[in-house]
Amino acid sequence: MDGLKALLTKDPEKQRYFLEHMDTMNTERKKIQESMIQETDEKIDHENELLRVASEDFHEGIVGIVAGRIAEKHNKPALIMSINTKE
Repeated sequence: MDGLKALLTKDPEKQRYFLEHMDTMNTERKKIQESMIQETDEKIDHENELLRVASEDFHEGIVGIVAGRIAEKHNKPALIMSINTKE
């Protein structure tokens, strides 16, 4: 929504606020992503044909990106899952 708001506002200060907020969120996502990639790479069994790991700590919005990076790094399919214990 911040991107849309930044595009629609005519107030330069509000636009700057929305863009800075988006940048902060993106930086945080990158940190979470790198942490998940490192943790995943440590947990997976690299000998398996399908690289797979699941954790309650994994962010459900980032598991797909992490799976893609792990698959690309090891040239094998990867399945990374977030376990939801709240339901």
